[in-house]
Amino acid sequence: MKIYNHIVGNIADPKWSALCRKSDIDYIDLDQWTAQKSRFVVRGRGGKEYAIALKRHTQLQDGDILHYDEASSQMVVLRLSLSDIMVIDLWALTS
Repeated sequence: MKIYNHIVGNIADPKWSALCRKSDIDYIDLDQWTAQKSRFVVRGRGGKEYAIALKRHTQLQDGDILHYDEASSQMVVLRLSLSDIMVIDLWALTS
């Protein structure tokens, strides 16, 4: 199994966005907790298993590209599903 250890780009970048439209993409869905990790094994929507070992403290973004093969027009893209958060401002209670 190949180990992916760096981010190639992001589909929000215009260069990658154009290549994305022409590529066969296997999306990897990550929840909030897995997206915080730097080392994990996950299965893509296409059923293939991916081993990911990034540098520590790497912050993943929705749309990050793990792999792009120009010859076969195949791409592996991360999709992050982040949970809603609640922010409570207690500053007024300190007066």
